Amino acid sequence: MLSRIEQLMQSMHQVTDNLAHDLRNPLNRLRNRLEVSLIENLDKESCQQVQQEAIQDIDDIIRTFNALLSIAQAESGKHDHDWVLIDTRKFIDELAELYSIVAEESQINFTCDIKGNAFILGDHQLLAQTLTNLLDNAVKFTPPNGTISLNAMHNKKQFIIEVADSGTGIPEDKREVVFERFTRLDSARSTPVMD
Repeated sequence: MLSRIEQLMQSMHQVTDNLAHDLRNPLNRLRNRLEVSLIENLDKESCQQVQQEAIQDIDDIIRTFNALLSIAQAESGKHDHDWVLIDTRKFIDELAELYSIVAEESQINFTCDIKGNAFILGDHQLLAQTLTNLLDNAVKFTPPNGTISLNAMHNKKQFIIEVADSGTGIPEDKREVVFERFTRLDSARSTPVMD
């Protein structure tokens, strides 16, 4: 029991560190932009540019807090009342249509293969958020002329959705670590937090 408590405390410490890092960067950028706008005599266009960048920083911070709230609500069961029947084929087809365009713009080959169909009970928004995070990362880390595949299959017990890409992938020694909350590999720390 003491070992489990120690493990939970270490996990909470790691989450706190990662979250602090993810919030510190946009807050520092926001403060610096606002400070520069006070010191420098900016014309209207430059002032509007600073305001747009400040709004983007605030949006990044709000996204981080919304992710925290969604996790807390999902764990407490508060999202259970939002569960609906989701037509998996239609759901995957819509994502595939959107991301085939995004991939094409980045010169990435995109394929989608759906085997079978099922209706699953779940939160449509959380499922969409999860898959768009995976697909966004696939687009971000797949080089031009690479490939991304979105596959779905149904068997009697489960519906499996798989996102695969030809990017560099996660180093073998980090594959367990990435499942911890708010963990991002050092190479991704400078990129904006996804929803």
